[in-house]
Order: sequence, then structure tokens, then C-alpha cells
Amino acid sequence: ANIDNFIENNFKNKVASANPNIKRLLYANLFLYSGADAQTRFSDSQIVGQDGRQTPYTPTSNLYGFVPTANNSFGQAMNGFAQNVIEHYNVEGIYLDESTYSISPFTFDQSQWDGHSFLVDPITDSIQKKIGSTILLSRDFRVQFVHKALNRGWAVVSNHAPITNEFSNLPIIRF
Repeated sequence: ANIDNFIENNFKNKVASANPNIKRLLYANLFLYSGADAQTRFSDSQIVGQDGRQTPYTPTSNLYGFVPTANNSFGQAMNGFAQNVIEHYNVEGIYLDESTYSISPFTFDQSQWDGHSFLVDPITDSIQKKIGSTILLSRDFRVQFVHKALNRGWAVVSNHAPITNEFSNLPIIRF
């Protein structure tokens, strides 16, 4: 017998016998990737700090921040992740960690401008450069990701308060 199937079925049966109304949720953070190739993979999607380097989750972490969009490589990988979950995991929902927040509120990669955000000189009040809000850049992707889960009848649990109207209007559980 396949050990993964045994563990999966054993766990599901124990949870169901304890309380059939409990939903099993898969953990997802749509901004992070920890692969060994994190600093080279998804180069079009990296969250870049003011120093021009990719932003790690913590100074000693192998987790790196990315901005998922429908048109970039990280967003496409996250869509593949979602499809894999739908096809292969026996869950009833998704827990979105940092659902409306990223490790960095901005990316300083000028090719990822959100159309609204700028770095402003505090003395002259002049615009220094275009920057991108990771929340605005990823908003449409995150909303579509949630809709995919909801369309399957899954529960979606999210931490952090909604920041945009689009995310605020989603019928999901927040804390």
C-alpha cells in the first residue's frame, strides 16, 4: 500500500469521525517560494528591494518574495500549483496566509510599476522613481485564485484585513 494514501485516508477518517463538519484546508502563501533556484527562477516576478536585490523573507531565510500576476512566470507557476491541488489533494478549502500582505509592500523593480506608486524625495517632494505595490500588482491574480477555490465549493480562510475593494467583496472567512 502507498504510505501517502494510508496517511491521507487515516487522517481524513480520524478527522471525519471526530467531527464530520471539520474542513481540511491546504496552506498557501502566494508571495513566497523556497526552491534552491529561488534567486534565479521567476526573474520577472521578484520582489526587489531598494538595494536592487531580491527580498528574502527574513535575513537568514531561503524563502524569497515574488509578485504573482496572470502574466508573469510566478503567477503561472501558482496557477499550476492550484491546478495540482484541485486534481490531487483531497481538501475542502485553502488557507491563504498573508493574503493581502507581502513580505514587502513595494517592489523597486521599475518594470513592475502598478500605475500609481512612486518613491518620493522627502525633502523636495519630487518623484524619484516608479515603484510597484505588491498588493496592487497581485490583486487581480489573488482575486482569481480565490474564485477558483470558491467555484469548487471550497472554504477560503484568509488572514489580514482586505486592502482593496475587490478583495473586500470576496465571500471568504478573514481573521
